[in-house]
Amino acid sequence: MEGTDACIRRAGELYKKSAEKKSTVAVVKVARPNQDNRIDLPVIGKGTIEALKDSGIKLLAFEAEKTLVLDLEDVVALADKNDICLAAV
Repeated sequence: MEGTDACIRRAGELYKKSAEKKSTVAVVKVARPNQDNRIDLPVIGKGTIEALKDSGIKLLAFEAEKTLVLDLEDVVALADKNDICLAAV
């Protein structure tokens, strides 16, 4: 199974190849059904933001209080620098 960053890059490539670009791409990061949150939380970090930037994707939504954000201040700064919206929902 590919990781989040590889999935983002693949989605970006598919979008770039698409003939119709009437909308933008959003990435939504959530826990799998029945995922044990005690030991296996969804994670995002600077690499995730770099993958979004490289793919031209401007929105990442993730589960608030159920996603681990590594280096939060750096992630937010990198997202801001690249006009990427982070939405904890």
